[in-house]
Amino acid sequence: MDNLTLPAETILQLLQQLKEVTKKVQKATHSLRKPLLRAATGHDLAPIKLERDAFNEVRRLRQFLEEVEAADHPQLLENMHAVAKAQARSEADKQELVASGQVLPANAFAKKAGISRQAVNKGKQNGSYFALKPKGRELYYPIFLADSELRELGLDEALKILKDETSWSKWLFFTNRRGSLGNKTPLEALHDRAKEQVLNAARAYRDR
Repeated sequence: MDNLTLPAETILQLLQQLKEVTKKVQKATHSLRKPLLRAATGHDLAPIKLERDAFNEVRRLRQFLEEVEAADHPQLLENMHAVAKAQARSEADKQELVASGQVLPANAFAKKAGISRQAVNKGKQNGSYFALKPKGRELYYPIFLADSELRELGLDEALKILKDETSWSKWLFFTNRRGSLGNKTPLEALHDRAKEQVLNAARAYRDR
């Protein structure tokens, strides 16, 4: 059997999808009567009627789990376990982003960038800025997005390449060291005038 290799980002996305599917199924079965739910947990399973969207989600979940089981690849399961542990630690890491000032709330970010709050909102809509939610629902903007020099050195072009990535995925790209950049982060490489290498790395990240 061929080796099965998945990027850590992909596994994180799969775990998030599993979480979302579970929520949808819970919502779909919330209104079912207790006797039916009790029957569903026993050996004589009674049919459960689901909304079409929930039914499709369950079917996709079943297919995914069957594929994982069929793969029979211990390393994959070990990777998923490691990712789950990393995800549990990530909440503390997110809090650290706020405490260390690496991300700023919208008003503080606007002041740092020398623009209005309305300009921040507009930039978020057109992809010039992106925001994270490290704590609760409040949006926090990476401080490096306020660096006008970085934008002149190629940050805007990299953001356009990554326009379809999630905010956290963009954050991971810009702040993690990459072998293709001499073990520098894309931000460090941009400061070193390695624009083309960073853009190539962004394209590879997008097409992974």
